[in-house]
Amino acid sequence: MLVLAALGYVQTTNSAEQKAETTLLGTVEASEVKLASKVPGRIAEVLVKEGEAVETGQVLLRLETTEIEAKKKQAEGALQAAQAVYEKAKNGARPQEVKLAQANVEMAEAKAQLLADTYQRLQNLHAGGAYTTQDLQKAETELIAAQAQAAQAREQLNLALEGARKEDVAAAQANVLRAQGALDEVNSALNEAIIKAPAKGTVNAVVHCAGELVATGTPLFTITDYQDLWVELNLKDQEIMQLQLGAEAQIEFSGITSPGAVSGINRNPDFAIVKSTNEMTEKDIITYLVKVKILEPQQFFPGMRVNVIL
Repeated sequence: MLVLAALGYVQTTNSAEQKAETTLLGTVEASEVKLASKVPGRIAEVLVKEGEAVETGQVLLRLETTEIEAKKKQAEGALQAAQAVYEKAKNGARPQEVKLAQANVEMAEAKAQLLADTYQRLQNLHAGGAYTTQDLQKAETELIAAQAQAAQAREQLNLALEGARKEDVAAAQANVLRAQGALDEVNSALNEAIIKAPAKGTVNAVVHCAGELVATGTPLFTITDYQDLWVELNLKDQEIMQLQLGAEAQIEFSGITSPGAVSGINRNPDFAIVKSTNEMTEKDIITYLVKVKILEPQQFFPGMRVNVIL
């Protein structure tokens, strides 16, 4: 939270160096990170306490992952199935499958030929009155069915010899990618169930305890880096023109001092106090936000009201 208060300034001139100094009042700020849960779940364990110093990447909290691990197994199974279908489509039929298709063609064609010969004999018998029309029609139906089965067997053999179409291979490959994406999503959820410190600092707030349920976005920790302190100031437009990045500064609080350096200059106006007129006068104030980094921050704390000499 970056809150600034600059209540006034005093300008002095060093007659020896003919150098103007401006003293401003500001508030010390610190780099602060608020951690929240990206995935919902029940807290399994909290591994840090308030006031504890932590390093980047240190594990702070773990969520229970039983349900996520079950989803991972499902995703892994779906991926393996998709990969098997893709490999089959890409590689085509195995030699054994081709031989089986050829054998099916031979049997179907042999059956169709046998029924064709039988149907021809029955036609001759029917012409001589020795066979009924109903029996002849039945034989004809069986012949047509056998011929259709032979044609189907030949088509299956052709498919085995030609392999899958390009469209089928592409569809199978797309299914593999979709299954891989689902698995990656589950793995990401497993990683997010382990809350780690994004930066070094001190844990200032531990919001929840083990056993509690948390939803997505639930605040968990606040980490402050007391080695990354700065003061924010508001300078008038005339003053901002004379200031440059890296300019030296002196920070003072109750006898404690530290060198500083200008680390940021905002070129957009920070705020303005406008009187009840549309005309700009000397009573109107326009300021610009300036950040001064504290180079020796050991004895300073966030919230201190300090003097900054520029």
